[in-house]
Amino acid sequence: MTATKTKDDAPRSYRIPVVHARVPESLVDLVLVGGLVGVVAAGVLEAPVAALVAGGLLLARMRHHR
Repeated sequence: MTATKTKDDAPRSYRIPVVHARVPESLVDLVLVGGLVGVVAAGVLEAPVAALVAGGLLLARMRHHR
């Protein structure tokens, strides 16, 4: 699923291209963090690596919302 952010959408929401549904950014963040937790729980990724990925995403979000 690819979400694109557009200027005509509600503030801080994403539009899913195929179904044209709007998804709040907080839900996208929740799914992303849940996915990272799931990957760590399954043993696919080590916890420090997942923490680095989450930190990088947090920094990208903070920089994007400036």
